[in-house]
Amino acid sequence: MTTVNLPSTLGAEATADSGFLGSVAAWLTTTDHKRIGRLFIGTASLWLLAFVGVGVLLGFERIDSKAFTLNEGMMTQLFAASKTLASFGVMVPLMLGFSLALAPTQVGSRSVMFARNAMLGFYLWDIGIAVVVASLIGNGGPGGGNAQMVDLYLLGLALVMLGLLAAAVSVVATVLSARTAGTDLADVPSFAWSSMVGSISLVLTLPVALGTLIFVAVDHHYTRVAFEANMGIMKWLGWSMSQPQTFLYVIPAIGILAELAPAVARRAQPLRGGVFVGVGLISVALLGSVTQTVHGLAWTGTLIDKAKSFVPYALFNLLPILGVVVVLALALFALKSDSIKMIAPFIPAFLGGGMILTAMLGNALQLISSANLA
Repeated sequence: MTTVNLPSTLGAEATADSGFLGSVAAWLTTTDHKRIGRLFIGTASLWLLAFVGVGVLLGFERIDSKAFTLNEGMMTQLFAASKTLASFGVMVPLMLGFSLALAPTQVGSRSVMFARNAMLGFYLWDIGIAVVVASLIGNGGPGGGNAQMVDLYLLGLALVMLGLLAAAVSVVATVLSARTAGTDLADVPSFAWSSMVGSISLVLTLPVALGTLIFVAVDHHYTRVAFEANMGIMKWLGWSMSQPQTFLYVIPAIGILAELAPAVARRAQPLRGGVFVGVGLISVALLGSVTQTVHGLAWTGTLIDKAKSFVPYALFNLLPILGVVVVLALALFALKSDSIKMIAPFIPAFLGGGMILTAMLGNALQLISSANLA
């Protein structure tokens, strides 16, 4: 369907004030999609430092458990902090930041749809992740001994999900309804397509996590019976911070890879439809939010028993891997032999895609631990 651009909102920026305070006010009240994207990217980069710090502490603990006097409850909190920061502090906001900054430009829109909604999403996410970290420091979160801080952790996580959901809605609406007049959805660049698919995946799965979070929060605040209080938080919400759900969080990164290869080769992607199919295969992982369960492969019993185990295992773990393989293969196909000299700038991006694929393969192999392979 033919769509039209929205009026530019750049004129709404506060340009009358000058100096440092004027610049800060312009950034804090911006409706420019590039600035909103940069705010997500920059703040997620800062939380990345906190995630690295937690990872280093856990690494030293694994090397020498006597190096730090960390009790079992504190280790539970550190692992929860690591998972929360990795998923909702770094991966999702970073990908949404790139999507907000680049996708509107790629589809020919001068602004992101619901720009103020996207900016509200940034504030909700940033405040929420700060509350999550503060509650963990105050002995809250999974395994925490302070009941009020546990409630605060759940509240902060709810704000995080609401903020990311708001930003994702803006990305989806922009790609679907703010394209240049006459531009078909099949004609949008690979990154814009992957941003839309990744954001739709968030719109479909984050409300599921938010609903579960509400049940856990109400139970913890009142009865602490049905959801195992503070020790049951990661049991009920852990699926949103682990595989296959996290496959959805890196879909825009795969889109960047698919976009970069033709750009380096200075030619159009000859098999654009194949790239779209590959991105779609990765998004099959969103079905994991329905079961909220890790599906391993148990190669035991009768043939029917093996088939029952293999089908969900392949659906949630192997199909997303196939999608990444398809995108990587088509990216390499775009680099034909006559552009061999131009492959060097593409190597870092390809290595990034290889790392994502390696992590996904490692997860799939790990889930065959109960299989009888001898």
